[in-house]
Amino acid sequence: MGRQRGFTLIELLIALALIGLILSMLFGAIRLGNRTWDSTEHRAGRSAEQRLVWQFVGTLVEQARPLASGQGRDRRLLFSGLPDALELAAPSPPELGLGGLYVNRIQVIEGEQGEPGRLLLTRWLHQPRVLGGEAGVPPWRPLHEDGGAGPPPAAADELRSVYSQAVLIDALESLKLSYFGRRRGALEPDWGARWQDRERLPLLVRMEVKDRTGAWPAMIWALTRGGATTGRGRRRGGVLPSAVGGQ
Repeated sequence: MGRQRGFTLIELLIALALIGLILSMLFGAIRLGNRTWDSTEHRAGRSAEQRLVWQFVGTLVEQARPLASGQGRDRRLLFSGLPDALELAAPSPPELGLGGLYVNRIQVIEGEQGEPGRLLLTRWLHQPRVLGGEAGVPPWRPLHEDGGAGPPPAAADELRSVYSQAVLIDALESLKLSYFGRRRGALEPDWGARWQDRERLPLLVRMEVKDRTGAWPAMIWALTRGGATTGRGRRRGGVLPSAVGGQ
């Protein structure tokens, strides 16, 4: 009988090396696929969060009401716009399941010791006893008076129908608000970092956000009652920039 020829040591080593290379490439492809899946999932979650925040804030801004507060010479529209805070009167969004008109304040709460900040929403039911603090909630002070220096304290859960707070954006790095409209004494509407007009709502509000994951797409909302004035002669402004909506 002839001798049976087997594998030499060199051939065995080459085969093992090839198997190791194939397994390494296979596991590398699996790891890449997992990272791609995680990245896609993260981006999808971030996009969903952005859409929810933009939809919520956009609903408030677009439905801002030209309500007046104060008496006599102190009478002014219940709308104040700062670079990092916004206050307006608007109906409760449908997703909250509560009806009625609310005073809504959106403001930046700075983090402590270098920590990221938060974007906080505070809401008061638009009723004199609630705004005056008689219903067991923190009294409301107009944003143009206190400058949004600090958030009012939280209240008990059972008072959520008249007063509530919610964090819209966590890990906030920066917020930039700007307002488009015709200011007192101006011939044409223009953008500005503040809106403190006593009688007129702005036409547009722009919001730019950056959190720890990066900058969000800037958004611009048109107020349905933009340019409306207090008292008689309420009307809408007739000049809008060409780009209205998301940027």
